[in-house]
Amino acid sequence: MEDLTRQVTRALQEHHLASRGDVIVYGLSGGADSVALLRCLVTLGMDVRPVHCNFHLRGEESQRDETFCRRLCAQLDLGLDVASFDTRAYARRQGVSIEMAARELRYAYFEQRRKALRADRICVAHHQDDNAETLLLHLLRGSGIKGLAGMKWANGYVIRPLLGVTREEVLRYLDAIHQDYVTDSSNLVADVLRNRVRLQLLPLMEEISPRAKRRIALAAGHIAEAYQYMEHHLDEEAKGCRVPVPEGQRALSLDKLRTVPSPHLLLLHWLQDYGFNPTQIAEMTEAADTAADATWRSSAWQVDKWHGQLLLHPIMPQEPQEPLRIDREGTYRLPGYCLTVHTEAYAQPSQIPHDHVSFALNTDRLSWPLQVRPWQQGDRFAPFGMKGSKLVSDYLNDLKLTPYERESQTVMLSGDDICWVTGRRIDRRYAVDPKSSQNITILKLSQAPQGPQQAPN
Repeated sequence: MEDLTRQVTRALQEHHLASRGDVIVYGLSGGADSVALLRCLVTLGMDVRPVHCNFHLRGEESQRDETFCRRLCAQLDLGLDVASFDTRAYARRQGVSIEMAARELRYAYFEQRRKALRADRICVAHHQDDNAETLLLHLLRGSGIKGLAGMKWANGYVIRPLLGVTREEVLRYLDAIHQDYVTDSSNLVADVLRNRVRLQLLPLMEEISPRAKRRIALAAGHIAEAYQYMEHHLDEEAKGCRVPVPEGQRALSLDKLRTVPSPHLLLLHWLQDYGFNPTQIAEMTEAADTAADATWRSSAWQVDKWHGQLLLHPIMPQEPQEPLRIDREGTYRLPGYCLTVHTEAYAQPSQIPHDHVSFALNTDRLSWPLQVRPWQQGDRFAPFGMKGSKLVSDYLNDLKLTPYERESQTVMLSGDDICWVTGRRIDRRYAVDPKSSQNITILKLSQAPQGPQQAPN
């Protein structure tokens, strides 16, 4: 049997996981796998920064695990960062299972520590048996190809140097170096699907076919290679279906989507990181061939079928937003952008801006403070350059804005009047009059340093 440290060394090198000198945030649970990998990395002289998460789910046993990790790190002359979570409360708030809550809390904290330490990697101790379990779980849940690809050696900052090692090899290594560890008793009860797979299904498969776990993990690797190849082609197909939309949104042309070999597979790939379930994506695929518009929502994102496109954008807040008060000059933060307000004496027409992000109002006609709020049904203004008045809703319809642009549109009020449909057109009653204006107020829009959540490119 090859020494576990050599297997870890080879994995680090062959899969380009980490190098000597890299700072590594290390997830230490106290279980056999995490203890074994920690000992290997320390032996190799890697700069590991252990982190232990106490989820407070198993009473005294949770505290036992934390105490063990503190003792082990002290023996190895390592510092230990400990995070405590009210996991059940988090699960209730988020509407997720305890297992999912613990996972989300764990990885969020690992990432927080990585940023704080400016670390190069986050290391976890998943091994080959875990990978086989993951593939079977996804298979039982009807997962797509991505799920059947199992775990990756590296996924962003997260690395898994034990992915080619079996649980049996881990235990033999710990026995050889006389290293103890703790056992999570919840893993020994077949009460959740993962435990049933680990305790019942995989042992049965090993009886039927020796080395089943290794072969399942090998199959996951083959599927991962195929998925990587497929992803490249899906990315190219998605590029060919994209249509230009304003910042913060993404869109696919339905006409172009119908020409790809598998519209459903392309949508699964396009929306994989946005929380839409398979039923919703199947509905989108079917809707591509119908005339009616439709809307689908995940927890934070929305897809609108609109004018021959599928538009992806963040969900706008549903609760009423308090108007933003503008007391004269200054820079004000609004959802997604900043507004700079500057007042000056009016001397000549060249002071009036003519770019698409700056607008001028007659200061002497404004009733201060001004307010900015979302537009409402029934809002009306007198568009500059047009006769009469117009409903803001009709004006926005004429512009053929996307649903997201309409939902996020704001207006500026002077008293009870709308003096500006923000970023689009001023009210002519508040326009600068070269014959009578004494002062002008310049309104300039710029992108906010940290705007609303946007769809990545």
